[in-house]
Amino acid sequence: METLLRARATQCFDFDTSSTRYHGQNALSLARISKLAYKDNATLEQVVTAKLGFRHFQIFSNQGTEAYLMADDEKMILAFRGSDHIQDWFNDLDIDLIGGPMGGKVHEGFTRMFHFVWRDLQVAIRELKAEAAAQNRSLPLWVTGHSLGAALATLATAYLREKDQPVQGLYSFGSPRVGDRTFARHFNADFGDKIFRVVNKNDIITRLPPRALSYSHVGQLYFFDGLGKLHTDSTVWYRFLDSVKVHAADLFDLDFSGMENHDVGAYVQATFQGRYGHRPGVAA
Repeated sequence: METLLRARATQCFDFDTSSTRYHGQNALSLARISKLAYKDNATLEQVVTAKLGFRHFQIFSNQGTEAYLMADDEKMILAFRGSDHIQDWFNDLDIDLIGGPMGGKVHEGFTRMFHFVWRDLQVAIRELKAEAAAQNRSLPLWVTGHSLGAALATLATAYLREKDQPVQGLYSFGSPRVGDRTFARHFNADFGDKIFRVVNKNDIITRLPPRALSYSHVGQLYFFDGLGKLHTDSTVWYRFLDSVKVHAADLFDLDFSGMENHDVGAYVQATFQGRYGHRPGVAA
């Protein structure tokens, strides 16, 4: 009976562990994990272990930074919790660029938050990989997060790659910019074809911090338009940029009232529609 229940639970989390390209089902599954990361820890652990079938679940929490490492016999997933207080990032967090991984500079506030959990994360990932190797299994690692969680997921992947640690893929949802052009160039040269940066419609958070402050995005853009159609052609995105200008001088005067396209639930719906061709009939 226990084996049957675990098999049913595993079926609830459909995931292709061999894929190194953008995969619609993987995007949907990781968007759902990113949404779950906003739940309280007890609820999250119950869902991840009892419903999704992960045998290992570990919480990393320090000074407001929260990350979750889950694993079954085929994969590891590292997810970072986002923030419910988007505007606070730009009012309270230091947006100066400081030295970071890949020989570039990165957002000081995001980096400070990330380092609260980085050391413990490294140990846990190394232990899980060693356990799998002892059993003659591979255990590919996927990293994900939404919003602030996406920024932290990007930093985690960059630091892991800087140490030549294998990462199967990074799916970020509604990510702000994390580093400067040098960081983006070096990171993309090393890992850019496995960074899947998902943007839903006119999500304003993905425009911040502005390019005028030397920030630049990493990875491949996957953009869902107003009809839910997925685009990988950046010209569609740039046409949108022509209609929405964000200048450095306006950084603290942005209107954050229309945040529905940044909501993690909107990303789950967009990836569901991208996977199945229609919106979910019930809350995803």
